[in-house]
Amino acid sequence: PRLVFVTLGDCTKLFYRMYRPHGRYIRERPQAPGEAGTTHGVEAEPPVVVAIHGYAGNHTSWLPVLESLEEHGVSTLVFDLRGHGLSAKPRAWREYSFERFTADFLELLAQLHVSRAIVLGYSAGGAIALSAALRTPQVIERLVLISANHRNPMRYWNLGYLTRPGKAALHLAAWLVGWYHRRTYNFADIRTLSGYWHSVYRGLTSMPLAVNLRCLATMGELDLSAQLSAIAQPTLIVRSLHDPLVTAREADEMVRRMPHAKLMNLDVGGHWLLTRHAGRIYAIIREFLDEPLP
Repeated sequence: PRLVFVTLGDCTKLFYRMYRPHGRYIRERPQAPGEAGTTHGVEAEPPVVVAIHGYAGNHTSWLPVLESLEEHGVSTLVFDLRGHGLSAKPRAWREYSFERFTADFLELLAQLHVSRAIVLGYSAGGAIALSAALRTPQVIERLVLISANHRNPMRYWNLGYLTRPGKAALHLAAWLVGWYHRRTYNFADIRTLSGYWHSVYRGLTSMPLAVNLRCLATMGELDLSAQLSAIAQPTLIVRSLHDPLVTAREADEMVRRMPHAKLMNLDVGGHWLLTRHAGRIYAIIREFLDEPLP
């Protein structure tokens, strides 16, 4: 694997990890009418499996799944969102929005010349994956959404009226703590963490608190419900029956509106399916990837 950074157009540096198996991918091109000779070998690069982590996390949350895929010769790419992990952490609040995260992701794919992608999104990363699929359907061929929202979850708790004051409170809190900026931040390897509160603490100390609060505020802006019908890519939605953040009502709405989506409910875990049940998530993803495209 290559462990490097990419510099975006606004000079923000994103950490990424990319794996491509050795060798070239060859398919046979049939002989054209009137062309002498036999079939020709033409390089055919398979899609890259690209993973997006959630808020207060980093790329390590996906490594158990990706490393298992790599053992079967699958090309993979994972990165840290701006403000997270090893990526740069801009302080301006306007640097954090779903639109910005989506633009970063698409610029990363373009700079790395990824023209075919299967995108895995966990938690807030799933919303970024949906937004990217809407903008570049010619690049993104499939989606796997783990514990992911497509809309402000408070709408499904009948607490939508709290969205505006909640966002205002988060932005105010971010402004109040914005003065605090450490020289360095801890790097949390999600694979080694155990226990909910320990994981929360390590995640919070791996990024500026103001950034974390601003990211949480973006959930109040999330609403892709009117655009779901335009997502034609085959999509697998995986949620826990015990997930308080992704309700059954929201998951059913996603499947109903997306023409090629299917839902898998798991009777394990909660919102932390990816980090607590990586082996099972890998098996589910592997089976989905082996299915032929419609």
